[in-house]
Amino acid sequence: MQLSGRTAGDLITVFDLPESMEPDDLIGRIVSVEVTGHRSLLLSGRIRQEAGPESGSGGRGTIRDRDEKTV
Repeated sequence: MQLSGRTAGDLITVFDLPESMEPDDLIGRIVSVEVTGHRSLLLSGRIRQEAGPESGSGGRGTIRDRDEKTV
């Protein structure tokens, strides 16, 4: 499952949900994501640390589920 969110600069970012987590663990929270790829209007990456949704620095934004539901 993929989650999506936006960076502080309003760029769309998607990443795979780690198997050890549920979507509700991250939806509506700020997490650190390492950007591993990009397209013209989309960044892709991976969550930097599964343990804490507010750990790390940079690359943080609010996460919502990939199905674009309102959270």
